[in-house]
Amino acid sequence: MPSPELAGSFSPLRYRDFRLIWLASLVSNLGGMAQLVGAAWLMATITASPKMVAMVQTANTLPLMVFALLTGALADVASRRLVMLASQLFMLLASAVLTASTILDATGPWALLVLVFLNGCGAAFYAPAWQASLRQQVPLTVLPDAVALNIAGNNLARTIGPALGGAIVASAGAWAAFAFNTLSYLALTVVIARWSAEPFPRARGRPSVAAAAAEGLRFVSRSRAARAVLARSFLFGATGIVVLALLPVVSKSLFSSDAGTYGLLLAAFGVGGTVGAIASASARRLAGRAQVAFAGTVAMAAAPGALSLSPGLPVAAAALLASGACWIAVLSTYNVTVQLSSPAPLVGRMLAIYQMASFGGMAVGSLIWGHLAETMPLAQVLVVAAGATLAAGLASLAFRLPPDGGVREAEEGTA
Repeated sequence: MPSPELAGSFSPLRYRDFRLIWLASLVSNLGGMAQLVGAAWLMATITASPKMVAMVQTANTLPLMVFALLTGALADVASRRLVMLASQLFMLLASAVLTASTILDATGPWALLVLVFLNGCGAAFYAPAWQASLRQQVPLTVLPDAVALNIAGNNLARTIGPALGGAIVASAGAWAAFAFNTLSYLALTVVIARWSAEPFPRARGRPSVAAAAAEGLRFVSRSRAARAVLARSFLFGATGIVVLALLPVVSKSLFSSDAGTYGLLLAAFGVGGTVGAIASASARRLAGRAQVAFAGTVAMAAAPGALSLSPGLPVAAAALLASGACWIAVLSTYNVTVQLSSPAPLVGRMLAIYQMASFGGMAVGSLIWGHLAETMPLAQVLVVAAGATLAAGLASLAFRLPPDGGVREAEEGTA
C-alpha cells in the first residue's frame, strides 16, 4: 500500500481500488457522453423546437436535483458499494430500453426525454455514493487530488466521448450510440461487484434515511459556509449551462453542421474541461478556492459572447475550449470545498445537497435558455447569457466560501 504522504496530481492512481474504479468509470463516461450526443442530436432531428432540444439537458440533470437529498442520505446510511452497484444496473437497463425503442423507431420527443430522465435517475443515486466512497479508496491527504482526477477523467471522456458519439451517430444512427452506452456500463458494474470496500465509520444507531436527510438539512441551516457554496453553485449552473444546453441549436443554426461537427464542438469543451480539472488543483493551492471560483465564473461569460458573433468553426472551438476549462475549474472547486469542509459522517449528504443546487441550477437554466431561444434570435439569447454569467460571478462575492483549511476542517467537524 502506498504511503499516505505521497503527493501530486496523479498520486491517487497508486491506490488499487481508486485506479480500477477510475479506469472503469472512464469507459462508462465515454458511453454516457456518446449517449447524450445521440439523444440531443436525435431530438434536434425529430423536432424543430429549441426548447425541446434544451430539455434533453434538463431531463439529464433534473433527477440530480429532485432526488439529491434522498440519495445523499442513502449514501451515508447504506452500503455505498451496493448503492453504486444497483445504480449501475438500473442505468444499464434504461439505456438498453432506449436502444431498443430507437431501433424500433418508437422514440418520440417525450419518450426520449423520459428515458433520458430515467438514466439520470440512476446517475442521481450513483453520484453521491461514488463521490463519498473516495474516502474509502484513498487517504484524506490525497483526497483533493482524487477529486480532481475524477473530474479530469469525466472530462477526458467529455473530450473523446462527444467526437466518438458524433461519429457513431453520423455513421450508424443514434441507436448505435445508445447501444455503445449500454455496453459501457458492464466494466464498471464488474469492478464495483468485485470491490471489497473497507467499512466506513457511521454514526451509532444508523438513522433512517428520513432522519439522515433531516440531519443534513439541519447542518446546512446552521452552516453559513455550506449555504454559500450552494448559492454560488446554483447561480453558476443556471447561467453557465447555456453553452451545453443550446450547442445542438448553435451547431445547426450557425454552422449548418451534422452530428459529427456537434460532437467535435463538445469535444473541444471536454478538452478544456480536462485541462481545467488538472490545472485547477494547482491554481487553488496558489490563489485559493474563492479566487479560482470567481475568476472562472467571470471568464465563463466570454464563451456565449463569442458564439453570439457567429464566428467560424475554429473560433467557436476555441471559445468552447476556454469555456470547458472554466466550467470544470469552478465546479471542481465547489466539489473540493464541500468534501473538505463537511463532517465525515455527513459527506454523502452534503455532496448530494451540493449536487441538488448545482444540477438544479443547470436544469432550471436549460429550461430558461431553451424558452428564450424560441422567443428571441439565438445571437441575442447568447448575449443575454453572457451578461447573466458575468452577473452571477459578481453576485457570488456576496457568498463567502470557507477558508482553505482543507482536511483539518473536515476532520474537526466529526469531533
